Order: sequence, then structure tokens, then C-alpha cells
Amino acid sequence: AGEEKFSTNFISTGKYTWWNCVPKFLFEQFSRYTNLYFLLFSVLYLVPAVSPVTSNSRFGLMGTLVFTIVISAIKETVEDVKR
Repeated sequence: AGEEKFSTNFISTGKYTWWNCVPKFLFEQFSRYTNLYFLLFSVLYLVPAVSPVTSNSRFGLMGTLVFTIVISAIKETVEDVKR
């Protein structure tokens, strides 16, 4: 007799998959008002006409944002691997 093929009963409790991790993570991070605020002002600081700081310290706010995003990404990765 023929064997019937059934779908697998695989259940994934992970928040991310390999193909949606970066877009989903960035969407979640920039849905937070503080990160969106830092992104907006980081971009404004890069425009010399509207930047209130000198050229030496324009990337300081961007560094804060990148540091925060990297730490959050590491935390989310560790949590998702534990699931």
C-alpha cells in the first residue's frame, strides 16, 4: 500500500528566523520613541547647516545609537537562542 505523507509537527518558539531577523529587529527597535529620537537627531547632526555641534563631534550621537542597537541585538539573539 502507498504511504501517506503528512506535514511535520515542528513548532518553533523563536521570535526570529534567518530571513526576517534584521528587518524585524530594526522595526522593533525604531518603534521605540527613544531610538527613533536618537536616529532623527543623529541624521540632523550630520547636516552641517542645521548641526549645532562642531565637525569633530558630529558622530557622537550616532555612536550612542549604534551602541544601544548593538547591545539590544546581542540581548535579543541570546534570548532567541535560549528558546
